[in-house]
Amino acid sequence: MKLHLISLPHTSTTEKGYEQCAFTRKVRDFPAMMNPLGYETLVYGSDRSDAKGKLITCITREQQDYFLSEYDWYREGKYYKIPFDDNLPIWRFFIKQVIKQLKKQVSQGDIILISSPIFYRPLQREFPTIKIVEYGVGYPTILSPYRVFESEAWRNYCYGSNNIPDQQYMNDVVIPNYYETERFPVVEKKEDYLLFMARPIPSKGWAWVQILAAQGHKVKVAGAQKVSGENIEWVGYVDGEEKAKLMGNAKALLSPTIYLEPFGGVVAEAALCGTPSLTTNWGCYRETVEHGKTGFRARTLSELASYIEKLDTLDPNYIATRARSLWSTESVGKLYNDYFTQIS
Repeated sequence: MKLHLISLPHTSTTEKGYEQCAFTRKVRDFPAMMNPLGYETLVYGSDRSDAKGKLITCITREQQDYFLSEYDWYREGKYYKIPFDDNLPIWRFFIKQVIKQLKKQVSQGDIILISSPIFYRPLQREFPTIKIVEYGVGYPTILSPYRVFESEAWRNYCYGSNNIPDQQYMNDVVIPNYYETERFPVVEKKEDYLLFMARPIPSKGWAWVQILAAQGHKVKVAGAQKVSGENIEWVGYVDGEEKAKLMGNAKALLSPTIYLEPFGGVVAEAALCGTPSLTTNWGCYRETVEHGKTGFRARTLSELASYIEKLDTLDPNYIATRARSLWSTESVGKLYNDYFTQIS
């Protein structure tokens, strides 16, 4: 069976530069996870790729620059700011190229995997007999009848917000994000800092982070947007080994998200390094953080702050072992294999 994996028009599935885009990272790592299970994975994306699947170029770096160089967010590398709007020229161009290439490659019995619902309707019109799967739903709008959600919390949120009627859940499943564990070495001895690795915006709990720092806790902040403040050290954008080292050495990861987080990948990545997380007590965190074992969940800032002194009671090896059992490509690949078998 061939899996036709559709990436995004504005990023590249390379080892460096796009770690901040969870959807791009998932595309990059997916072929290496599924190929050993007997699948042939074709990646439809930009001409720069480190994904282990067969690359089908649908846009070049020069074309990305042509469409996007006028935008500040693109020049600054803040790729998460792209509007998911199929009226934008880059989306129209990319979708057209994807359809052109799919017509050369797709066969009956194959599966098309989309990274955004923006692809569903144009692809469904062109390939009405091919199953199109939203293979990593971490966004609010769902269109395909075949859906893989990143957490149970997010699945139920999407059912409610999209008014999905009864009897339309049968082809759905929850499969978490996946990671190549060798990228995340376990660090047992932690340093005395908390780590915040998210956009410094209210919905990500940035105000809580600032208050914790003002209370005397040293906080390192990683990301493209520069920040400053009392006891706050901005380290810039990091990825690869530098990112893993920063996570592994941290006393804890801070992820006090105010909204319902679909999965919160940084929590999983930190756990793979043996680093606990301090999170809010809703959304995916009730599934990903084992309270009192791999981190602490809290409803209020004062409760979250009270757990900092208890971080030393947590076992980095237990945290990492649990994370590997849940989110390694070996574990998650089997779940995708089971799902593809069921819907075929």
